[in-house]
Amino acid sequence: MIKDRGNIKWTSMMLPEHVEMLRQWVKEDQAEPQKELDEQQLEFLNEALLEAMEFHHTVTITYYFHRRYQQITGIIHSCNEQEQTLHLADHTGKVHSIPLNTIIDIY
Repeated sequence: MIKDRGNIKWTSMMLPEHVEMLRQWVKEDQAEPQKELDEQQLEFLNEALLEAMEFHHTVTITYYFHRRYQQITGIIHSCNEQEQTLHLADHTGKVHSIPLNTIIDIY
């Protein structure tokens, strides 16, 4: 039986530039396009946001960051309408700033 070492046998024959280009290609290949929300979905997000702010509910927010969808859980600290950002305090107390136009879901 032949034992194949996979990528290990090829890395010695590849230039470092090629390895870096392959890593960059894999990273770009995993990128996800950002979804566009319609008016009904935006209204639902607005209602969920206002309810969570009023009653200090713990929420999980899905947002688009660096070509990937991220999730964060915490309590909404504040909303800055001029800068269009939402400030969310996670369970450690750290406050995260999330642009409002990147938010996809709140639950």
